[in-house]
Amino acid sequence: MNEVKFFEVKGEKIPALLDLNVVAELQEKYGSISEWNAKCFPNKAEPRLKTLIHTFELVFNEGYDAIGSDKRVTNAEAGRIVTAMTVDKAAATIKQLVVESTKSGDGEKNAPSPTTENQPESTSNG
Repeated sequence: MNEVKFFEVKGEKIPALLDLNVVAELQEKYGSISEWNAKCFPNKAEPRLKTLIHTFELVFNEGYDAIGSDKRVTNAEAGRIVTAMTVDKAAATIKQLVVESTKSGDGEKNAPSPTTENQPESTSNG
């Protein structure tokens, strides 16, 4: 749950971290992770964009914080990043981050996502 992933969007590497801080924020806003999931991905229909963008805003800002950067993204900037990633790829990525962050044991918990680039040297501050 503590591994920073990096997304390359338009030549910029954007750190992303879905950790307990992000989960707590999602719980606070949506009531539970199950309710967040139902809100973000209702009945396997297309993802709810406001929820998806808000989630990425939290994930990106937590990533910046974890690498010791003062940079933050606004909700609108997160929306632009998601647009550049494509909504389908962004939705699949956030689902994978949730799965990775909740796996137990040491085995595959921090396995690299096929849609992200691992950069372990950047996690020394986090």
